[in-house]
Amino acid sequence: MPEDTRAQILRAAKTLFGRYGFRKTSLADVAGEARMGKSSIYYYFTSKEDLFRAVVDAEFKTLSARVRDAIASE
Repeated sequence: MPEDTRAQILRAAKTLFGRYGFRKTSLADVAGEARMGKSSIYYYFTSKEDLFRAVVDAEFKTLSARVRDAIASE
């Protein structure tokens, strides 16, 4: 279950960072979107910067995979 919780936090953060940007999104906002307490986020991420880095990393991996697939299909 912890991996599901981490994924839930990442989805919520991705939504909010995409909508409001890094500066206007707080961990309290992410916690509300993920429907959990703010302290729960700190169990998985040390800071807002750490969470943002994880979101960017996940998006980079997704994009890289899509590019590899597109190149392989050509």
